Amino acid sequence: STGGRYRCYGAYNLSSEWSASSDPLDILISGQFQVHPSLSVKPNSTVHSGDNVTLLCKTADTVHTFILSKEGAAHKPQRLKPKFQVRESQAEFSMSAVTSDLSGTYRCYASADSSLYLLSYASDPVELTVSGEVTLNC
Repeated sequence: STGGRYRCYGAYNLSSEWSASSDPLDILISGQFQVHPSLSVKPNSTVHSGDNVTLLCKTADTVHTFILSKEGAAHKPQRLKPKFQVRESQAEFSMSAVTSDLSGTYRCYASADSSLYLLSYASDPVELTVSGEVTLNC
């Protein structure tokens, strides 16, 4: 019941006037249902800056949404609807022309129709390493 979207408001000295709301904060609760997705990287987990990378999240279960999360990232996790293959659900999180700031540890989760804030167990972590910055000669 803790999972959901939260906002903060303020008032001065018990005034009846409230401030504008804060940006929303989503609280996601993992381990709420017995699905354990897997995560893999194509072409591989070490790439050069400027390459294209796809993180593939899949599970043998039917799920509503896949969520990709980068450890320590300030931005919200990415969500994708799955594509259904024979006996599995999967989603491809594509990244074009990657840069070193995309290096890090990624995990994926699944959520069901009933609540977008209740998640499956996390996939095993995948480490993405982006090496070498692209230099352009003009």
